[in-house]
Order: sequence, then C-alpha cells, then structure tokens
Amino acid sequence: MAVTLADAAQAYGSSKTEQNLTRLFMMLSPLLEEMPMRKISGRVYRYAEEVTLPSVGWRPVYGSWAESSGAVVQKSENLFILGGEVKIDPFIVETDDGADFENRAVQIKLKQQAISNEFDRAVLEGDDRTNPDNMVGLRRRLSGSQVIVQSTTGAALTLAALDQLIDAVPFPDDQKRLYMNRTLRRKVKTLVDAVGGSILISENRPTFGTQPMRYAGIPIRIMERSGDASTILDFDEDPGDAGLDTASVYCIAWGYDAVHGFWNGKKPLSYDENPPDASLNQYVLRWESYIGMAIRHPRAAARLRGILNA
Repeated sequence: MAVTLADAAQAYGSSKTEQNLTRLFMMLSPLLEEMPMRKISGRVYRYAEEVTLPSVGWRPVYGSWAESSGAVVQKSENLFILGGEVKIDPFIVETDDGADFENRAVQIKLKQQAISNEFDRAVLEGDDRTNPDNMVGLRRRLSGSQVIVQSTTGAALTLAALDQLIDAVPFPDDQKRLYMNRTLRRKVKTLVDAVGGSILISENRPTFGTQPMRYAGIPIRIMERSGDASTILDFDEDPGDAGLDTASVYCIAWGYDAVHGFWNGKKPLSYDENPPDASLNQYVLRWESYIGMAIRHPRAAARLRGILNA
C-alpha cells in the first residue's frame, strides 16, 4: 500500500498542527495528493533502474544453460528544501480583538497555497539551470520517445496524440494520471463528444473527494494554482518556432516502481511558530520540508507538447 505524505506525518510524530498543514499541503496539490512517499536515510536516495532483462531460452535434456544477467543502472536523487516563512509584527497581532488568530490563519493558508503551487511547478517544470536549489521537473528530465510532439509549430490537440501519450507510459491504468490545464480538459471532452463517446466521472475518488474526469480509463487532473486560479501548464511554451503559444499534457504513473516522492528529517513537514523577537519586533512562522522525486522506470512518465489553444 502506498504511503502518502499525510500518512507519514501521522506515523512520524508530527504535531496536530503539522498533520493538518500536511493534509492542506496535499489538498492544494493535485500531484502531491496521489504521489506515493518513501522515507530515506541521508540526503541522497539511491536506487537501481532496470535497463536490460537477462536472456532465457530452452535447453535439451542434459544440456547446459548459458549464463545471462540483467543490466541495471545505479541512479541517485537529492533531497531539496521546500518552505518559507512569514513575519508578523506584534502590533498587528495584539491591537485588534481576535486579530491574532485571524491574521495567523490567513497567513498560514496563503503560505500553504504558495508552497503547494511551488511543489507542483517544480515537479513539472523545475529546472536546475535556472535554480539549482529546486527539484528538477519532468519537462527537464523527459526525452526521446517519452516526449511526443503534436507539432513543431503548434497544432490543436487530437485524441490520437493523447492515445499515443498514454501508450508511452506502459503501466496499469489505475497507476496513471493525465495532467493538463482546464482549457485542454474542455477540449478533450469536446473531441470525445464529437466522435460519439463520453467522458466518464471517476467512481474511484482521490484522497480528498474530488471527482476527476476519465479519458480511456485514465483520470484527468487539472493543474491550477490555488489563489489566482492560473495554471502551471499554460499556453506559454515554444514548440520550436520561437512562439510562446503552446501547452503540454503529462501522463504520470504513480508507484514505487514508477514515479514517487521521498523525504527525510524528523517530520515530513515541520512548522515552527516562534514568539516575538525583541530585537526585530516580529513573530516568525516557518515551514520546511526536505523532499525529492524519483523516476524509477524510464517510461514511467511522458509529455505531449506543442498543443495550441485551438
């Protein structure tokens, strides 16, 4: 059974506040909501990726076997530090009736939204060339047959390309998810309606009760920032013609044999609320999570790019 970040928070001694914040972290992140998590030792997660299976065959009676071993590649992933802090002047906290609780609650909610948004962005579009301190995302990692191009100059989404994307991730349907912006989700429904099909509402709800649409048995999850409702997967990518006008769709298989997260530290997400600093006249609310992502199979995720809003 896969362990979520909320499961880990409960199992590893997080306070009630930290457990609630961890659940909120997951509720605001379509990726973290379903990402299996694994606790590691140290700062680096090391694993073996299968490359080639050993050969087998048939032997005659009294015949001998030819030795053959499979090939694996040793890989490693680093932990990264995700979080932030909020500083509140005691004057703001203490001068109005109930403002201390209201102000803290508002600031906590806003910070949690920002942390969740940043995690989702990093999983999909994190780039160590622009920021070496953030997690490296799928857009940077995926290549070769795992990147399907709708058109090098941009073209409208087709169901054939979406089918090709799903087939590029040869894992069971219950492990796979499609991630896209809200506009493309509507276009998928329009395309299916046009051929006399139907988009199904999932009966197997994710952790927090949403009911995603399914295409070809795969749930569709919308990537949308909480707060301003903008999308991480916007029509702002260059398909190859120097125009920033296309978007991508991702297919991810979740699992300890596919894509999963990992963490270390005393708790999955630590939250500290310090009393006012006499020298600075401020409360300090601080979040930190030591977290990373591993792709255990070279075909555990794929990207369909070059999609116009057309």
